[in-house]
Amino acid sequence: MKRLLNVVGSVLGLLIVGLLVLALSMSYRGSSKDTQPASSAFKSPIQSPTPRPGATPTPRAGLSSPPISKDLAEPIQLTTRSAGRSGLAADGDIIVWQESDSGRNLLSIVAYDLRSRVERIVKSLPPGGKDTQRSFASYPRISGRYIVWAEYYQTPERLIPEIHAYDLTQGSETVLGEGIKPDIVDNQVIWHDPWTNSEHPTMLYEIPQQKARRLPIRSGGAKIWATWILYDASINDSRGNQRDLRLYNLQTSEDIFLGKLNYDLNTPPEDYYAISEGFVVWTGDRVLNTYQITKREQKVLNESWGPVRGAFSKGVLLRQGRAVNLVDNTTFRTFEQPPSHLNRWGELVADYLFGEVINDGEVLIWTACVGADEPICRTNDVFLARRRR
Repeated sequence: MKRLLNVVGSVLGLLIVGLLVLALSMSYRGSSKDTQPASSAFKSPIQSPTPRPGATPTPRAGLSSPPISKDLAEPIQLTTRSAGRSGLAADGDIIVWQESDSGRNLLSIVAYDLRSRVERIVKSLPPGGKDTQRSFASYPRISGRYIVWAEYYQTPERLIPEIHAYDLTQGSETVLGEGIKPDIVDNQVIWHDPWTNSEHPTMLYEIPQQKARRLPIRSGGAKIWATWILYDASINDSRGNQRDLRLYNLQTSEDIFLGKLNYDLNTPPEDYYAISEGFVVWTGDRVLNTYQITKREQKVLNESWGPVRGAFSKGVLLRQGRAVNLVDNTTFRTFEQPPSHLNRWGELVADYLFGEVINDGEVLIWTACVGADEPICRTNDVFLARRRR
């Protein structure tokens, strides 16, 4: 009997201990029901890392205006078709550029009339056949009613460069002769032709009279304004990136030395000088120089400068974030700091990726990708803004 009581007591003791353990366990679960399950606590952090918050792109409500200063009027987007555009030039109400359409594999020269808002394809060059192929050798230039450009014509024997002119009024195209690097003012065209005559490679052509003559200038990229020809002359320079800059008068044959021209060997020398409204600007000794022809007066602007192509027109020079009118010495701001956004990879990129910026006096014209997420414009548009007065 005593033995039976001992066994029952042991069982009751174990039962009481079990009930106590169960009560403690339920109490613990009740106090920690918001914690993670035990099974997940033993998972390896390498196998299941804590997710990091990804970069959230900055929201953009539509496409705002390009980042121009308050000195410029509201910009106008001129183009709407998807294409790549470059080589801007302008005169008055007409803007021209070179356009590539990769979809149709075409290269075209386009003219845009600001008055009528009409875009006209002046010339399109599809790929040629087995023996012939045409492609542009230089960007178009415009003055008044005429557009000029250089075009290559490949024959089985040799590559022939041609100077073409287009009359916007007549809607007709004319081949002026062989050559490259044309420039035009009014109805006078100048270009470089060392193939026909290596001793006198600079040609001057008057379009209405269809009159051509050779000039005593040995330069590969001369520019013309009124009766003056601006050109660079080769010199014996050990560095190879310096030339003499000179002015030649068509009426008097006067030839003036202006100074030394410095340029990068990867960029044509003619991109480093320009002439307009009786002023010459050029890069020399790593600074920007100006020369007023009538006063025979030269000034140094004391600022670092590279190519000036497209940055000087009708007396207005585009500088760092501002423009200066050399004729009346007034200045105005051009572009502000472009706003930026995050792309899908979390990288900070510009809302407007600028290509070229040129001016036609106090009118600014530029190409840009709007809202671009890529570092290079595959297609772009042309914009315009005028100075407020």
